[in-house]
Amino acid sequence: MTDLSNERTVTVRFDKGPPDRAADVPPAVSDAFGDRVGDARQAPVVSAGTGQDSQAAPSPEPRVRLRTTSGAGTTTFIAAAGASLGLIWVLYERVLPFSGVLGFWVSWYVLFLGLYFTMARLQWDHLEARNRLAAVAFGTGGASLAVGLWWIGTSALGG
Repeated sequence: MTDLSNERTVTVRFDKGPPDRAADVPPAVSDAFGDRVGDARQAPVVSAGTGQDSQAAPSPEPRVRLRTTSGAGTTTFIAAAGASLGLIWVLYERVLPFSGVLGFWVSWYVLFLGLYFTMARLQWDHLEARNRLAAVAFGTGGASLAVGLWWIGTSALGG
């Protein structure tokens, strides 16, 4: 014989699915002649023979545009590149006693990353600024590596 006093009551809940989008849909708009135009809501369809209401097929959800950049991100990138280029040119060519193309571009790149992080930190939180800095460093680092290999290759071949 089984002791039933140790059993627990379990409540089962069923998920109703995604939230109802009907509240997000604007009401119908009437044109100049009084006709309903632009009604995005669909009325229930009565099935012939059964007399039961059934919903028409729901309209597809709006597409999500996946963009990796925004206007603020692009502006920050361009502004940091321009500001670092101008500052390094003044410092490297006019103020400090340095010369050489490689040193100029390496100094520019380091200052560019520093300015980009500073400008990103002023706009976004620390984590977002750090993620954007990493994305820019990896993206521009790959391009810098390609240019460096091209430069070495042309120098080695006597060009």
